Amino acid sequence: MLFPLIRIITAVSTISVAGVYAVTGIAVGNHFTGVNDNHYGGFGNIIRYDIVNSVVTKRDTIFTGAANYASIDQTGKYVAFIQSNKKISMVSIDGGAVTDLAAAAVSAQGYTDWPAGDWVYFSDGGYDDDGSKKMRKVNVKTKEVQDAVTFSCHQWHWSISANGTRAAIRYTDSHSGGGCPDCGGYGHVYKFVMPASAAAFNLTCDTAMDFTNNTSCGNAISPSGNVVMLFPDVSHTVISFFNWDKSFIKSIQLSSLGWSGDASNRNRWSNNSEDWVCVYRGFGDRNGAGGGGDLYLVNRSTSETIQLSRNARGSNAHDVHGDFWVGDPNGTGTVVRQNNAPQKTVLIPVKDALMSTITVPESYYKGQIFDARGKIVCTTYNVCAIGIKKLHAGVYFAVFSDNNNSHVMKNIVVR
Repeated sequence: MLFPLIRIITAVSTISVAGVYAVTGIAVGNHFTGVNDNHYGGFGNIIRYDIVNSVVTKRDTIFTGAANYASIDQTGKYVAFIQSNKKISMVSIDGGAVTDLAAAAVSAQGYTDWPAGDWVYFSDGGYDDDGSKKMRKVNVKTKEVQDAVTFSCHQWHWSISANGTRAAIRYTDSHSGGGCPDCGGYGHVYKFVMPASAAAFNLTCDTAMDFTNNTSCGNAISPSGNVVMLFPDVSHTVISFFNWDKSFIKSIQLSSLGWSGDASNRNRWSNNSEDWVCVYRGFGDRNGAGGGGDLYLVNRSTSETIQLSRNARGSNAHDVHGDFWVGDPNGTGTVVRQNNAPQKTVLIPVKDALMSTITVPESYYKGQIFDARGKIVCTTYNVCAIGIKKLHAGVYFAVFSDNNNSHVMKNIVVR
């Protein structure tokens, strides 16, 4: 039997990409030290991360204090958040003076979202208080506050599409005493059509609205409102993507991100990209040993990941509740990086007739292989085993990453 000839062409230079189609943008997150409460996380500073060609090039503190749930507006110029004093506030993406917009009525443990335009959505309280039943919105220019939805039971968190018509909501559960129905297990993620004006919504066990008809959380919705992300079970080791009609798209294993603890329930979807989501991976109060955790950007199409923060296990330092805006303030937008580096040819070792392997070189901690369209073929922290039959003729790219976020690219040529 004949198999394709596979060669690896090693790039001599080091380039700053994490994938063939690199991304540039600004991310934000909440940094604090202490217990990462499973329901609420913790309050802390807001950190800005500059990403160029999928590499974090700069980290700055843009707000010092007790903040939570930072959300970037669609222009990439401002960040809304909630403070421990219940104020809903706004700051420039560059930091500076803080503008207070409104205040949550019950507690500071609620949620915020800035899907588009001038309206920031927020809840009046958190997981186990009645304030979470009320979703409101505030105009960042006029500070006018309007009611949006009054739910019949406690809501953990929600995510709204850019046009404001669709949302993914996660109610609590009958065990919390918040009046929610017991639909089996704990709370579920529902699809929800946003009302045109203030309205009440009575939540029932409706399988047509329930994405998994099972315990689920960690929900976020794409800007178009066509795709929803969630954790499909209580293990929080996988993020799954569903179309609005509830048809399954794909799942991505989070164990490859290097943390073995809980994943946070407070994920976000970039409000100007259909591909990029922001997730937390680390240890919450379900696993007190080795406390700590980090923020990651995950591309739902290619499964590419970008690690934003770097907290040590056992430090009890966490970066959570992130958001990501694709583009940059100078207007250069998304970057596509080509591979034009000097090359030399090296044979890939073949384990058997059907498999070929690529081993991550010493001093590099991760290897990823992409096809010419930027789709990930393999991600590994040790050895990539590639079925030769699955590789069509053409050029593939292997990218090796070290702990300093620098990368070496190699070409894999299949004939």
